[in-house]
Amino acid sequence: MAKQPVTGYFAMPWHVEMPIAPAGSPSFGQLVCKDEGVPRQLSVELLDTPDERLRRCGVRFACTTADARVGWFVWAAGWQPWIPAERSASLSSDAEMPDEVAEMVRPFVRGAALSPRTRIVRLRSRYVLQDLDGQCLARILDDRITLRREGESASRVREMTLDTTGLGPARRQGLVAGLEAAGATPIAALSELFSCLEKAAPLPAAPKDAPEEATLAQFVEALFASHLHALLVAALTVRSGVVATTTPLVEALTSLRAALLGLRGVLVEDWRAAQLAVSKTLLGLGVGEVDFRGDFQRLADALDQASLHAPVEMDPATRASALLGQRVRQSVERLDASAARALSEQGGAQDWIVALDSARIALSRAELAHAFLPHGARTLRALAKIVALLACAAPGSPEPSPARLAQLSPQEAFGLGQAVERSFGAGQAGRERFREQWAHRRSQLARSLTREDTRHR
Repeated sequence: MAKQPVTGYFAMPWHVEMPIAPAGSPSFGQLVCKDEGVPRQLSVELLDTPDERLRRCGVRFACTTADARVGWFVWAAGWQPWIPAERSASLSSDAEMPDEVAEMVRPFVRGAALSPRTRIVRLRSRYVLQDLDGQCLARILDDRITLRREGESASRVREMTLDTTGLGPARRQGLVAGLEAAGATPIAALSELFSCLEKAAPLPAAPKDAPEEATLAQFVEALFASHLHALLVAALTVRSGVVATTTPLVEALTSLRAALLGLRGVLVEDWRAAQLAVSKTLLGLGVGEVDFRGDFQRLADALDQASLHAPVEMDPATRASALLGQRVRQSVERLDASAARALSEQGGAQDWIVALDSARIALSRAELAHAFLPHGARTLRALAKIVALLACAAPGSPEPSPARLAQLSPQEAFGLGQAVERSFGAGQAGRERFREQWAHRRSQLARSLTREDTRHR
């Protein structure tokens, strides 16, 4: 009856020479190396940019090499349908990076150079243990695994596989005893190389809101990490044809611009102004114009760097919740003053415009700080209603200048005049509506900013 193969796995000390059969066992013949002394090499590399843009976005990009055969792998959780969620078969066997792979990682790499950041190499020697007649008793795989992170040696292990194809229980136990005498320790399974790489370069947590105890720097970094993620998702959605409009990109850019508006006086002004200018340009792109180069690349790179090093001109160690809450209350005070001027007998068109700007700034600051406010959702609703009222009250189409009228035909001038009249009439109605509702809306806003819940009083 043929003996059933039994496989065992062992961790071996690195420095021990290849163990042979237990001494004094004439039933064992010789240990034969199957690779003529040249181990087989398998290497797996995680590629990334010098500042690890892929890893920080949760994307894995690997290249394997074995006996001149190359494999390319890209996988990431949370970036479907553009990137596979799990690593499966190689995407290509080309020695050079294929276009398909390059296209997958381009939004995250954005022109930066790629190089191996984490590398694991397995050198495998194969042995056959033969009896005195040359029959195979067991096969042994001797693996030496070295892992390097950013060029520095991180770890090394040695593992052994023992496949006893021709041994009975007693002789098998004798062979295992020989290995254990040389320092072998039984293990459940061999190391999986990709898993070793992933543990050596763990992914950061997904972008999320900063906790209440966060510093200003931590808050700003978390904020722009979230905006970068939203911007990439929106651009991928538009470019891949999932939608037929640029609406996702417009929404992501509008949200970003609101945050930049709300952080005026907190962020370095030159940096803030530059991102507002670039985002405004991107708002005008058509579906076929969305690319991961040029202005998009500059904006994404700026947000990426801001997620690592907050571009703030205030004390970065300041507690974010206290600062942002205070800024909301200050902006509400300015809204009170500007609304009072607009409603006064001396209030003119410019005063209504200033009141609208004040309300928008207050809303943008509340959107940033809503998690730190006593009743954040109610504050946002109250300010949104005030912004809507003032948007209807503020002047619309300005009265055309004489120079502008001189350039128009009689029919065009007549049409423009009618548009101005309609706008003026709508503004008058909007201002009356604001006068009627301001006290009530302001009272709602005041209650939302107090810690005591007064909704049922």
